[in-house]
Amino acid sequence: MTQQPSYLRFLEAAKQAETAEALRADGFSVVQEFRVGDTLFDLVAEKGSQKLAYEFKAGKSSKTSRDGLHRLQQVAAQQGWQFRIVVVTPPPRVHVEVDRLQQHLLEHLMDNMPAELDQLSTHTRVCGLSDVEIFDLRMTNEEVRVSGTGSVDVEMAYGSGSDQDSGEGAILFDSYPLNFTAILESTGELQSVVWAVNTSSFYE
Repeated sequence: MTQQPSYLRFLEAAKQAETAEALRADGFSVVQEFRVGDTLFDLVAEKGSQKLAYEFKAGKSSKTSRDGLHRLQQVAAQQGWQFRIVVVTPPPRVHVEVDRLQQHLLEHLMDNMPAELDQLSTHTRVCGLSDVEIFDLRMTNEEVRVSGTGSVDVEMAYGSGSDQDSGEGAILFDSYPLNFTAILESTGELQSVVWAVNTSSFYE
């Protein structure tokens, strides 16, 4: 089964906590993660003769299938509860760009070969950087901290320098995903970068 993205689980948990707090403030007794046999409800609430059962679902998350929701509805009806599905809408993704960031990162990669790449061949050379996406950006008066992902293109040459000159050495090209955290000065100049390159596919 595909694991639900962590941000969707966070949205569901946050909405569940918010709903539980509102119900308690309205005089309901609330139990979260309530199980009836092998059926688990996210939340049940009771006040007098009013009994409610809730399932929280963020956007298009695969947490609960259509059949699963139907099963929850059936069990709730058997218990005499009103069944409510709360759909949480994820906020729209914000597109962030940092001027000339990709070029700065590529230049840094070329001048500061990560160990994960350097050990792949006798002579590893960075050829390019693509698919750069930012997932976190934090700014202060002094600096900008940017975290993101990308893909690095490399040339891997095997053998001595004379082998390459004679055309006898092997040369391979490949791309590897990477994560980065870069610190830029307030002027936009790159100050430092921490890289994490995933080269596991090379060894498979």
